[in-house]
Amino acid sequence: MWDFQSLTSAITKTVSSTVESVKETWDKEKEEFQRDEQKYNKGFSTTSGEDLPIWEKIPEKWQGDRANEWRALAQLLPKDHNTFLIGAERELGEFEASCCKECGIAIDFAEYEKVDETKTSSCAVASLSSCKQLDDARFALVPKKVKDGIFWKRFFWKCGELSNCENSEKVLTMLCVLNTASIADEDQKAKRVGELKEILAEYLEIEGRRNWMKDNLERLTEETKTAQEASQLLTHYMEKCSSGGVDEKDKDLMESLFESCKYHKQKISSMLGEITTKLDDTTGNATVEGLMKENEELQNVIKAYSSKFEGKGAVQESTPAAAEGGDAKGMQHSAAIQSLCRGRQ
Repeated sequence: MWDFQSLTSAITKTVSSTVESVKETWDKEKEEFQRDEQKYNKGFSTTSGEDLPIWEKIPEKWQGDRANEWRALAQLLPKDHNTFLIGAERELGEFEASCCKECGIAIDFAEYEKVDETKTSSCAVASLSSCKQLDDARFALVPKKVKDGIFWKRFFWKCGELSNCENSEKVLTMLCVLNTASIADEDQKAKRVGELKEILAEYLEIEGRRNWMKDNLERLTEETKTAQEASQLLTHYMEKCSSGGVDEKDKDLMESLFESCKYHKQKISSMLGEITTKLDDTTGNATVEGLMKENEELQNVIKAYSSKFEGKGAVQESTPAAAEGGDAKGMQHSAAIQSLCRGRQ
């Protein structure tokens, strides 16, 4: 005889463990973010003052979880020598103005003249002494192609303009305009944006990880919550079944609950796969290994339940295609279960 109370307890315990393991995985992602912070903050003071490198003077729109992106962007900017060779002595062409308007950015060419060398000299020294790309650019360009004062004035002006950008789309569009002699059509723009993406690849990667974390945290949290609700409701009816208190209607509901659990199991498996691809290295990672173990245990519990109920709903190994697209029957059961759960609240 099956011990239904033990089995239902195991299901509840395993789902709870999976939720906890997911939280641990997101903690790992936060550690990745902190490692980025240490990388771009290494050797720099965090106090205010003009002697800080420009990438440590975090603009208001880049505060918080975008700070590492600013650090990366400001240190990668010197790799494009047009940062220093193309100035503010021009007006936007019709196509360039259209690009800026469409992207929601405004370039203030008048701000260039407001850059005060006497107020930026300490920041320039601090930046130059701690950024090889900046040092290399200055060595290559000054004084052969640009005067030292203009070199720094253009750099700080463009950093100031970029400080108003809320995302990489605006950064790329602004630099496409600022660091190109002229952009006349979409083909020229696409080519230049492609070049800039290569130069700013590290900045774009950091932003991409942050956006992925933010987008998927909500999705994963909601998925685990829904799966746990279905599991708890299934546990309730399994307990009724063990005491002989279920009718045919209850049995139909139990089957629907089981289909829902299988569907959510597939989705969670797919999500875990996504998480592991976002980590730099999962070898020996206790968080990821623990999460995989919990996932495997949940699979075993579902198989045990399936074998007891006349082989109904046999679990198949999840695949990315199945999990991403979703099983239509499982989705229908899931929607019904969510409605049921809300009705019980």
